[in-house]
Amino acid sequence: MLTYIIATLGLMVFAAWLALDTLGLKLSSWSASWATAQPTWTSGQITVAAGLLVVLCASPLLLWNLLAEALIRYTPTDSGLLVRTLGINHSYPWASMSFIHPADRAGLHQRDDVLLAAPHGRAWSHWLLNIYGRLPIYAHVHDRERLLATIQDRLGQPAESALSATDTATTSTSSTAKV
Repeated sequence: MLTYIIATLGLMVFAAWLALDTLGLKLSSWSASWATAQPTWTSGQITVAAGLLVVLCASPLLLWNLLAEALIRYTPTDSGLLVRTLGINHSYPWASMSFIHPADRAGLHQRDDVLLAAPHGRAWSHWLLNIYGRLPIYAHVHDRERLLATIQDRLGQPAESALSATDTATTSTSSTAKV
């Protein structure tokens, strides 16, 4: 995770430097270089600079998601599941959760998702903490198996039913591969 964060910061610095260099702007003499470079920009320079501006605007969102995933904490309570990350505390009532959608056991996805029956709460924090009606339970979470067992117990979902869909798919693919 730290590698991704460092790589994203490096990408931001590189994109900013490349955009300034492409447009012929110098940070040491910003106003003078702006006045001399602006009339000579070509459409190619503007296109590259616009693409780099998109990278610069998207990078903070990527950093937010990486940090939110790395620092997320789940606490089961009597009323629901309390999710905390980056100063956001959001409680998901047990009634708003439908079931656990297990991760792909082949290793393509390293998280399980708790599917949410209906949106609730403050819109901005709800949007920041889940993805399209799914609350992710990431692979690196401390005591993850116990957390998933607690959620399954509260939802009345037997432990084996949460895994049956992907285990059946994995078993059928492995038996097909042997034939």
